[in-house]
Amino acid sequence: MSETYYQSLPDSTGDKFRTVQKTVSSQNVQEEVVIADMDMKRLITGKYILSTGIINGSATNPYNYASIFNPAGSGKIAVVRKWYPICWAAAAAVYIELATYRVSAASAGTQITTITKKDSADATASLVVRHTNVTATLVSGNKVHSLLSAGAIAQTPFIGNALIFDPLQEIILRENEGLVLRQEAVGDADFRIAVLMEWDEFTGEPRL
Repeated sequence: MSETYYQSLPDSTGDKFRTVQKTVSSQNVQEEVVIADMDMKRLITGKYILSTGIINGSATNPYNYASIFNPAGSGKIAVVRKWYPICWAAAAAVYIELATYRVSAASAGTQITTITKKDSADATASLVVRHTNVTATLVSGNKVHSLLSAGAIAQTPFIGNALIFDPLQEIILRENEGLVLRQEAVGDADFRIAVLMEWDEFTGEPRL
């Protein structure tokens, strides 16, 4: 299939359009320049990947194992590309729900201070990741993902999908927004839990 062209009405005194002149079929034609609306564009500042490492289980209820949070003043918006909790049992344990919630605050626990950049030239991450007995304020009604814990020794529910399962594609975190992994009933010290996560940080609006 070859290119073609069409010819407009004669030049007039109306609005002028920005164009680039090209030659098509031996004719000079004008190709209109289109500039994307900057308010609709993500200006990516960095892409990040992280594992919390192994977190020991707890019998406390409720108990928050891990969180990711966009703090006030970050100047960034984040899109969560992957949030993948894994639970396995070091000994016979209990079957309970491990749930992910949106949160409006996250503190305490252990903060991970070194976050891996997908590109070494990216900016340092603004989001804060914590694990092991995180204090978090849940946003009412905002449970976004659930996982059944491991109950039998060496059991690893859904581990085969660890690097491909993506239940939270395009979850947007603005300032003072985050996610937390929380157990919904009395858990077990024999749980072993880790959360794999990936996210992008950007300025501008989250719409594409």
